[in-house]
Amino acid sequence: MSGRDRRVAVAAALATAAAGAASALGGGITSATRPIDRSERPEAATPRQAPPPEVVPGMVDAPPVNATLARRAERTARTFIAAFLHYEVGRATDPDRRVLRVLSAPELAAALLDVPPRLPDGRPAQARVRSVELLGADDTSAEVAVRVARPRAAASTITVVLQMTGSRTVVTGLR
Repeated sequence: MSGRDRRVAVAAALATAAAGAASALGGGITSATRPIDRSERPEAATPRQAPPPEVVPGMVDAPPVNATLARRAERTARTFIAAFLHYEVGRATDPDRRVLRVLSAPELAAALLDVPPRLPDGRPAQARVRSVELLGADDTSAEVAVRVARPRAAASTITVVLQMTGSRTVVTGLR
């Protein structure tokens, strides 16, 4: 079955389901010869209003995240993690070390670059970034979840903690 045939079959099934649902709700499908009588269903004569949002005690609305800061935090986290994934398996190149030095807070850069990573026996497989998601941000800090997949291992999440000052964003920690 071609892609077009599949789409036609799905559309036909959806139309049949919609007609059945409308019939079950008492509205049915009206023909062009029979005008719709709104008096039969008085609730249809007035526009429906959305129910009020559920209020959860202790829940505070989070302030909207500045889109520019969010993109900057995600971009910084993605660039840092790409270099970090090379570093953690002992394959960091000079450009990777430069990225780690520039994008890390001085304490984190020293902790990473002054001591080589502890490697397991054999050649460890390098992880790949699967997704990057902003967990939260304000004007000065952000947390980004980076989902990584390693061969022959379950996917894991690394939380990147970032500090933003002026036009500079640095990684201050990993969890």
